[in-house]
Amino acid sequence: MKISIYKPSGIEAATRDIYNEFKDELKIACAGDMWMDCMAEGVNKGRAVKTIQESLGISLRRLWLSGIS
Repeated sequence: MKISIYKPSGIEAATRDIYNEFKDELKIACAGDMWMDCMAEGVNKGRAVKTIQESLGISLRRLWLSGIS
């Protein structure tokens, strides 16, 4: 699971306490000056797609993905 926190400006300063408390447990990254993303270590789009694909029984031959990063 990924949680994103939005603030129109100054996200790093506003979420510094969250970062300091959870930096050893979560992967935390600021995206620009407005967003902070928090997720468990090892979470990524590839694992998410694989989990969905397997749970829905979709074969790799029928899977098509597109996107950036």
